[in-house]
Amino acid sequence: MKKVDKENNLKTKCPVCQCELENIDKECPCCGFKELHKEFNSSQEKKKWEEKVVFPLKVLWQSSQKIYEQVVRRYEKAKQDFLKALNSIGKLTPQERQRLLEEFYGAAKVKLVFDFFNNYFNK
Repeated sequence: MKKVDKENNLKTKCPVCQCELENIDKECPCCGFKELHKEFNSSQEKKKWEEKVVFPLKVLWQSSQKIYEQVVRRYEKAKQDFLKALNSIGKLTPQERQRLLEEFYGAAKVKLVFDFFNNYFNK
């Protein structure tokens, strides 16, 4: 683990996610890795441990971060699309809104949704 001296406080980085840690941390708050203060008798022993333990976890961590970022991007895009749609719907007359809702939800469910949009746009 790489040690960094910051404002006279000795800190380490998690070998899996590279999150900066306090020396008192027993578990990485970012990825949950628990073998933070492992000591080795030789650099060869450390290298074997990194290959068998750290590297596979690092690959899983990076993969999970990519998936998380994709989910966040999809969510943010959907949220923006929804806000754009609300803005467009707000420009319609009440009759146009009702017709649009009937197309999407059928006449039986329109009243509930129509009331929602009318309350939302205060019209």
